[in-house]
Amino acid sequence: MSEPTGDNGVRARIARDSGEELTASRAVLNFALRELSAWSGRPIKRGADRIVLAEGARGTKTFDAVIRLCEAGFGEQALMLDRSLFEGMAVAHWVATNRREAVGLFTRHAKFNALLTYEPLDRLGWLTEQDSPLRPSVR
Repeated sequence: MSEPTGDNGVRARIARDSGEELTASRAVLNFALRELSAWSGRPIKRGADRIVLAEGARGTKTFDAVIRLCEAGFGEQALMLDRSLFEGMAVAHWVATNRREAVGLFTRHAKFNALLTYEPLDRLGWLTEQDSPLRPSVR
């Protein structure tokens, strides 16, 4: 008996050949989500803790997307997201060990992004006086 072809055939083969790995990956993701949502560790402080938490949240969403892409037969596209997962882990680790410097750099980065967003809008005349409080200042 031949295997089904098309998307259904691909998904059936993935489930058969990689089902255990995908199930294990989903279990790791579910564990992370449970631990993050039922946090019982020390209180989360401002600054570096929030940066690490944001990276963890982004990482869990990205890992979920990787699993879904793999299940659907898009392994190459899932691999593209793996770099983002690795970079997020590296950022979280660096922030945890360089707390003060990280907060300063992330704050400067956020201000620079705001400036890049508002600059062309201002140049095109799309901002009104009501937008003035939102405009970032260069300092």
